[in-house]
Amino acid sequence: MKCKIVPIIVMVILLCDCSSICVGQQKREKSGSGINARKTLKETFKATDIVFNELLADPLPAVDLPEVEYIELYNRMDQDVNLKNWMLYVGSKSVLLPSIVIKGNSFLILAKNTTYFEALGLNCLKLSLPTIANTSTQLVLLDDTKNCIDWMPFNNSDYPDSFKSDGGWSLERIDVHCLSYEDNWNWSESITGGSPGQMNSISESQIDMNGPHITSFEVVNQLIKIFFNERIAYLGQTLVFPNLSHEIISDPLQPNAISIEFTEGLDSNKTYQILNQHIQDLNKNQLINASFQFSLPKSPTWQDIIINELMPDPNADQTEYIELYNRTNRFLDISKVNIGKKTRGIIQSIYPISSLPQLMRPNSYLLICENLPDTVMYFDQIYETSKLQLTNDSGTVVVLNENGQIIDELSYQATMHAPQIKIEKGVALERINPDAPTNNASNWTSAAQ
Repeated sequence: MKCKIVPIIVMVILLCDCSSICVGQQKREKSGSGINARKTLKETFKATDIVFNELLADPLPAVDLPEVEYIELYNRMDQDVNLKNWMLYVGSKSVLLPSIVIKGNSFLILAKNTTYFEALGLNCLKLSLPTIANTSTQLVLLDDTKNCIDWMPFNNSDYPDSFKSDGGWSLERIDVHCLSYEDNWNWSESITGGSPGQMNSISESQIDMNGPHITSFEVVNQLIKIFFNERIAYLGQTLVFPNLSHEIISDPLQPNAISIEFTEGLDSNKTYQILNQHIQDLNKNQLINASFQFSLPKSPTWQDIIINELMPDPNADQTEYIELYNRTNRFLDISKVNIGKKTRGIIQSIYPISSLPQLMRPNSYLLICENLPDTVMYFDQIYETSKLQLTNDSGTVVVLNENGQIIDELSYQATMHAPQIKIEKGVALERINPDAPTNNASNWTSAAQ
């Protein structure tokens, strides 16, 4: 028997900068974060008064800089600032900053070894800087009242110059006055490999006119956590349907997310709606698609999720991918979905789509790919992985749930392409009818060219 979906309504008022969120007269920190969001009478700073301006995560092979990792800060204010008791997070590790002044409109270089920078007369601080992962991490700077001053998620796959990503080149901020990190960083163009302590080599004016959008959300027990593609600077009203007692939770180490925790259990047979009004990014761009629904997620069973399209043999400028479709009217938990290949009847190379509990909306599409394609805007969710590795002409792809039960299985061949397709390379196979059998060859054809 199908459960009836009953939409219901609550109102939550949020006024915050996402480094501390007010709940009535109280504030609450994220459990386990160790971050006290309590205001003090000390001077407080606004988000991005001081920003991350340059990062050398992989100094080898060196171009013409010392073989040392460094992080450069820039003070966007006119006044000098003492960073005593400020906290720098590199990934999950942190370091407490000592008394050190960063002058107004000036730089400060943080590194384990500062000999090179001192010889040049640059403002620098020698400290036990946590090791920066070469490929991806996040940087967070908190002031002495534990407000998030700046945040930078770093993934070198976002910057396509493969030569420079091999090491020796720094990432530089393009415009210190543009407060978005998206499209505002790139590899240094300095002949030395970076420009520590001086204006960045790629410095130019940037205009950010793109509003933030929701990238994913998690529902675990009585809490929903909403992630955005960038930091949220201001929240106006959030409407949640229905009226349940709740608390709003923020974490200064994740300023791109907010959480709503209900004191009552959520009903697994109901769909809830959240409407976020007046949410802005740091550049005051409004939130895109402010309304969305959620429910307690279900674990997928046979053909709840189906293989809808795949590209096993891409051209050089394309990427391998598998497209999945949620053909139900339920929210499904993607962390309980695995992809595998079957060889000689044995399922091998099984890997999860996501290690985190994330929802796949009803009747939505999800893309699993090696690299982000140009068609990224057409998909509800995208997951990158290097484990895809489809065979070109024929193979068997299997979708399984967390118990190892098969949800869908496709044995594909090049002969499933439309007769007029003479060269299959670079042409995807797409499903015709989501309700017809997966392995019916007549239910597949070549994607439109």
